Amino acid sequence: MHTLSYRAPEYVAALLRFDLEVEFDAKILDIGCGTGLVGKELTSLHYVNVHGVDIAPKMILLAQAKNCYRSCRLIEDLRCVRDTYDVVIMCSVFGRGHVSLESAGLVPDLIRDGARIIIAQLSPETDLENKELQNFAEAIATRLKAQAPRVEPIERYISERSGILAIVSVGTHNR
Repeated sequence: MHTLSYRAPEYVAALLRFDLEVEFDAKILDIGCGTGLVGKELTSLHYVNVHGVDIAPKMILLAQAKNCYRSCRLIEDLRCVRDTYDVVIMCSVFGRGHVSLESAGLVPDLIRDGARIIIAQLSPETDLENKELQNFAEAIATRLKAQAPRVEPIERYISERSGILAIVSVGTHNR
């Protein structure tokens, strides 16, 4: 059986630690936590305040089994959460059967001043899908009165396919 080399969770965790230099006790939300791969990578780099949400109860059970999240819950439970997170990560969450752009639109309400929003996604098959992802990141930045998102490619996101990364920084950051 051929296994895919899925590097996105490792890439996102390393980005927080080594590029953005996010503090170890930052309150981090992994939207679309799935099987817990992002949480596992974050805890391996000594992040201690990682929380996960997903649309599927079965995925939440799988993520909880990794023992890397302080809490795991359904994404609907976020509707009454405000000004809570320092970092929100959405890694490979958009697409059929995943988190919708509408659900992810809750993100601006969830973050604290000075937060960062990380969106990592397999490069879309079409320019239209690529533009949708960039428009989503730009809409979040506009709503938060933040600078334009930093958008860059991710080589070998999964196997030989590339990905795309968007970072929205709210407030003043050096990186």
